[in-house]
Formats: sequence, structure tokens, C-alpha cells
Amino acid sequence: MLIDGLRKRIENVTEIAAESRAAHPSVAHVIWHDPLWISGARTFQDEVIRMAGGTNAFGSIDGWSIVSLEEFITTNPDYILVSSGSGMDRDEYDAIYNYIVHEPRLQRLDAVREGRIYVIDADVVSRGSPRIVDALEEVAGYLHPDTAGAGTPEAAGTVQSPGFGAIVLIGALFIVFLIRTKE
Repeated sequence: MLIDGLRKRIENVTEIAAESRAAHPSVAHVIWHDPLWISGARTFQDEVIRMAGGTNAFGSIDGWSIVSLEEFITTNPDYILVSSGSGMDRDEYDAIYNYIVHEPRLQRLDAVREGRIYVIDADVVSRGSPRIVDALEEVAGYLHPDTAGAGTPEAAGTVQSPGFGAIVLIGALFIVFLIRTKE
């Protein structure tokens, strides 16, 4: 059921992206700001961007890499996704976002001028787990805001998994059952 639900959610997003009349906008995913770490080709983030209907602004770079501020400015992505999340302390939670918004040299970027900078939880977008589908839906919602329900589990008609906590609980109960039957 979990895998079928994930597949259905992925199909929903890719269908929305394929049917969208919008061009495939360039999207940069920034992992850190000092120095500028970005997600290039052959990364989880690259696949999320492409499946959501975007083009990785740094698709010519393999893997995760550092780019100069000048290279970032020259690339001028249409959208900027910045990592943030529970893995960072409170002072750094929005450090990347704040840097991009307040760095004077970045003010001429289309994404900055037009407010297309989005914070995405690093715990969701940076790990190869079922939660990467959440990141896919979130990015699709940013790239296709004109599509009602774009990138949501509700649009896919799927029921959200109760989470891995329920699976762990069931596993623990099963282990207790096995131990008791051996006694």
C-alpha cells in the first residue's frame, strides 16, 4: 500500500508537469551559502527538480559542488530552493534563505526580484527515503502554482501513510510476540 501510494503521488506530479503549459524553468537548489554549495546532476535534488517539471540550473555540474558567486549570478535561475530544517540550530534555520535575500550582489537575479526563493526542509529533500516524494510534491507546487492541488497527496487521491512510527511499533510488537512464544 505504501509503495502504491508513493507511485500514484509521483505519477500525479509528473502528469501535472507534462501537461503544464509553462516552460521548464531553471531551478537551483542551494545546500549552503558559505561557500555556495549547489545540487548538480545525478543528485536526489536534480531528479526532484526534473520530475517536477523544472530544469536544474546547474545540471552541467556533476553531483554536489561549490560554485562561485559570479557563476551563480551568471546562471540566474528562475527559482531558487534553499535547504533549511531541523538538522540546523535555530540561528541557522533560515541562514541560506537570509543570505540569498539580503546579499546585495544577488538582488539582480530574477528569482530574488520576483520572490521565487523557497525554503525546503533539508530532512525531506536531502535523503533517499519515501519522504523525497513529499519534496517532489512541494517543488511541483512551487513550479506549477496555477494548477489546483499541484503536488499534493490529495490531488493524487492517495491516503497518507501513518508514517514509519507505526511500522516501528508493529515491528516491536512482533518481536515481543516472538520472544514470548519462545518462552
